[in-house]
Amino acid sequence: MKENNPTDATASIRVMERCLQKFTDCPLYLQDARFLQIWILYINTQDYANGKQTFAYMRSHKIGTNLALFYLAESLLHEENGDFETTEHLYQEGIT
Repeated sequence: MKENNPTDATASIRVMERCLQKFTDCPLYLQDARFLQIWILYINTQDYANGKQTFAYMRSHKIGTNLALFYLAESLLHEENGDFETTEHLYQEGIT
């Protein structure tokens, strides 16, 4: 049971990384909200700079970009770090 539900933070990150690596090239999951949620959980383990890089990677691979949650999560990352101009831009981009 513990193998499927790791409690250690490092183990959880490793599980997320394996999942993301396995399914990133699978077109079936690129716009899947469940897959996007795993990316967001993973980004939440990173610092601001790495989080920005990860969102840039996701944009370049079109991961979750058709989902409102993508823009909400990215804007929250910037808002929490005081980048309100980018936050506003992302809210507007998500609306359109």
